[in-house]
Amino acid sequence: MAGKNFHVTFTVEFYSDEQGNLIARLNRNVSGGALKGGAIGANMTNNVFIETATSLNASFAAHGILLTTVNHG
Repeated sequence: MAGKNFHVTFTVEFYSDEQGNLIARLNRNVSGGALKGGAIGANMTNNVFIETATSLNASFAAHGILLTTVNHG
């Protein structure tokens, strides 16, 4: 079961769109969380992902390097 030593890996992909804007995409592996902790692990993965994305969003916005966000959740 998912416990205090639960580990999840997120990846960030960088690329440019058609207008030349830099795009950063934060991804998660939901199946990894589910395999490690079943439904509880999948839920923990989702919660940590949202916390990470929110923190990055706030930090980038505070530094003026974030133009917009898109949630594909």
